[in-house]
Amino acid sequence: MITLAYAGVDSSEWTLVGERQGAQGAEAAKVSGFIASPDTTVEARPARTGHVVSGFTVPPMTGTLDLTVSSQLVDGETRELDEIFDALALAWSPLVDGELTWVSDRGVLMRTRARLASGGFPMPDRSPTERAPGQPVRRVALSLSVQCLDGLWIGPQSAPYTGAVQVYNAGDLDDYPRIEWAGAGATVAGPGIPEFTLPTTAVPAVWDTDPATGGMVTIDGQPATALRQQMRGRVAPVPIEPGTTAPWTFTGCTAVVQPLFLNPWGR
Repeated sequence: MITLAYAGVDSSEWTLVGERQGAQGAEAAKVSGFIASPDTTVEARPARTGHVVSGFTVPPMTGTLDLTVSSQLVDGETRELDEIFDALALAWSPLVDGELTWVSDRGVLMRTRARLASGGFPMPDRSPTERAPGQPVRRVALSLSVQCLDGLWIGPQSAPYTGAVQVYNAGDLDDYPRIEWAGAGATVAGPGIPEFTLPTTAVPAVWDTDPATGGMVTIDGQPATALRQQMRGRVAPVPIEPGTTAPWTFTGCTAVVQPLFLNPWGR
């Protein structure tokens, strides 16, 4: 069973689809969109017919959540409908990101930042404060237009690789290892990178080999400029293409990859 949950900007948790959907008073009657749509650049193949993709960008991903808010929770408990609606409204913002998490039928966990696409929180089909005689369970419906600035779904980080290994890319886009090491004498080798020794560091450092980051090196999440300067001139590795493996060797260090998904369905 697919599970779709939302972590609000106020740290609240909402299970919208899945075994416990509606546990907090809101569930998704329909989920539309939330599939990445890269903008590609194509160019003609020299002296040949056809075109090839020369580059792409990934704009914000959009989707719609058609929600039902109910005064009756899944465990039989009832709450005031306007209280639940107010809590849901406080969980969303057009200016601050919450997070959607999607767990596929096969158990693959994916996440993406999420915010209201524009404007304020939408009005429901009728007032949450409306009360009808003899109707202890009340419901309202509303539609949330959502924007995800990550542009796609970020998959689970792999288990650490070490030694001579085949690194697998389970995602839809090219992937590159992130390498962590500490001390002296750690070495790395991979496609496009002849074996070389990483610079000495007294504390754990992380090298993101993705050329899109400029080969950033960080310590505790902050740029480690001195270490990066010692690695200047190193060529970028060959990417690990979607659905393939690549041979890498990590000696005295470990590496992880994190797949990127355009479409969460069928994972």
